[in-house]
Amino acid sequence: MKLLRSTLLSLALASPLICTANFSQGLMAFDQGKFVEALDLWTRAASDGHSQAQFNLAVMWEQGIGTEKNLSKAFFWYSKSAQQGDIEAQASLAAMFESGRGVEKNLNEARKWYARVESNPSSAPNVQSLKKLASEKLQVLPKPETHSEVKFDGGRFLFSEASDGYCLIVLQGRITNDTTRQFKQVAKKAKQLGCEKNTVLLESRGGSLTDGFELGKEMRYEGYRTIVRDSCASSCGLIFMGGVERVMYGDKARIGLHQPRSVREDASFCANQLDGNGIKELRSFLRFMIPETAETVFDIVMKTPCDKMTWVAGQKTIELGIATKFEKP
Repeated sequence: MKLLRSTLLSLALASPLICTANFSQGLMAFDQGKFVEALDLWTRAASDGHSQAQFNLAVMWEQGIGTEKNLSKAFFWYSKSAQQGDIEAQASLAAMFESGRGVEKNLNEARKWYARVESNPSSAPNVQSLKKLASEKLQVLPKPETHSEVKFDGGRFLFSEASDGYCLIVLQGRITNDTTRQFKQVAKKAKQLGCEKNTVLLESRGGSLTDGFELGKEMRYEGYRTIVRDSCASSCGLIFMGGVERVMYGDKARIGLHQPRSVREDASFCANQLDGNGIKELRSFLRFMIPETAETVFDIVMKTPCDKMTWVAGQKTIELGIATKFEKP
């Protein structure tokens, strides 16, 4: 059975800057058997980010102290404390992922949190026993799948786990509606593998404008890092501009810009009018992604016919706000 930390230990470990009145009063209430009061006080302290209050609150919900048992709430507060580096919370979180208690069973997540227990610099009294347990678990848990390929109409995604919490997704081929659909599956798989930060390497000559917009927004909303090491044209450039960090990698990296192309029945033509198909949405997209330089980039796009390409590379992409940094191999 998991035990709450003693008053003296908790007070000794807690920084004076974060050991709030609610946390201290919660300790006194718990020692006096006033569990409902302690639960309330620790909930307040935990909501303010106090990691030990979060851990103690998780234990109360897990064991049903002062309240009914609620493993989902226990998981929630263990997660909060574990993310702040609490080794006991990390061990508890790993165990819940391993067993499927309070959360969907996920052995990849279990491995990730046991690995963090093993490398945790904590000096808590029971740290060695927790690290030994974590090491034993890492020996017996199945190794996660770290490489895969997902094909879509026009290309494929390559996926690999680069390191703890970091994953690389490579997009190769033409941007289509199927690209967007399959990307959502790849992103879901990345989360299942425990990836917290993803880099998307773009290797595409473009395709659907609509799907470029959608995938670009996906990059921004989900906090992806985008990278180009060769040619990335048309809608590929829109996806690149969605990255929270946008890297031009090497001297061959370049972004291709041109007017949108409209397709009607069997004919296609450049949407070169300001009220043309996709133009308004393109302008809005640029203003959202790169607000300071949106009009300059939009002007380059409108001056380039849809059957031509204006290539920008190196420092120019940074000046235009398209990229945020340039890296050499």
